[in-house]
Amino acid sequence: MAFISGGGSRGGGFHGGGFRGGSRGSFGGRGGYANGSGAPISSTPYQGARKYRYYRHGRWHYFYTAREGKMPLVLRIICGLCFLPVLVISGAGIILPIMQQYRLFHHRDTEIIIKDEAHLLKDQTALRKSMSAFYEKTKIVPAVITVSNEDWYGRYDEFDTYALERYPAEFHDELHWLIVYSEPKTPSEKKDDPFNDWYWSSIQGDHTNRIITRSAAQHFNLDFHERLTQTDHITAEDLAASIDLTADKADPPEDTMVPELSCTLILPFLFFLVLTYFGTGLHEFKYRHAELDPDSPDVIDHDAPGPYEELRVYQKDTCMYCGAEYYKGVRTCPKCGAALPLLTPDELKD
Repeated sequence: MAFISGGGSRGGGFHGGGFRGGSRGSFGGRGGYANGSGAPISSTPYQGARKYRYYRHGRWHYFYTAREGKMPLVLRIICGLCFLPVLVISGAGIILPIMQQYRLFHHRDTEIIIKDEAHLLKDQTALRKSMSAFYEKTKIVPAVITVSNEDWYGRYDEFDTYALERYPAEFHDELHWLIVYSEPKTPSEKKDDPFNDWYWSSIQGDHTNRIITRSAAQHFNLDFHERLTQTDHITAEDLAASIDLTADKADPPEDTMVPELSCTLILPFLFFLVLTYFGTGLHEFKYRHAELDPDSPDVIDHDAPGPYEELRVYQKDTCMYCGAEYYKGVRTCPKCGAALPLLTPDELKD
């Protein structure tokens, strides 16, 4: 709800108000591979792995892994259900403030209001120009109301209470800045010193304090109160000058349209999003229809020393030097260490 960010009177002096807020949140296939844990998936063969394939974009793709069995669907569902509430809560904590901020700045009354009920503002041209410039720069709608002391005397203990009640009576959002000024209809007569018992109050909507910051509000309070003290009454020109000063001190709306998102919401959301992605096996979704390669069903019993992307043939051969068996694609004999011939282009074909 709206709050008083400043005010004062002729007899009671100046006060800074109660400023709120801050300033600148299943795998399947014929006996095939399915998601599991532990052994890695690789495009090159390694010891203990088996060769699998899956069909995608009109061609066979091959990979190697030592994983066996599949991650049960029930386990996937349980993992998803465990992570879902945290994702929903933290995601809502991020999205809802953004949606609220959008509604605040795009669905509201932006009319500049000057209600001179006490008939004190003679020429409002400069004042209305300053108020329009203030709105263009800050997107906060300023409003001015002048009243007579007789309008609230006897019904309210103090002027601030009356001024604060005028805000919800005039506006239905929290993006207005209302300045209420009051003085008696006829100043009291004193010898050599006619006493004008004036009061003023500055009321901000609850969503304005990230633009009209504490510092900007204080600049207005000090400047406007000083002008009233010197002239002993309000003028449209003095009020316009104080509003111009506040516009210079206010934070630009570009830095405040997107609400500050707390790390306490963003970090858990990202953490559980990644955890859900890997925990439910979504990162291996492309392997869901993988199957054992029928041409190479055996478990590999050695590591391949060189990277061979998507090997299509992985068969045994005999070393011409020592007679030991090896798998094609290996660069050196596992027994004598002699250099072996590389795979030919025909052997690498699908």
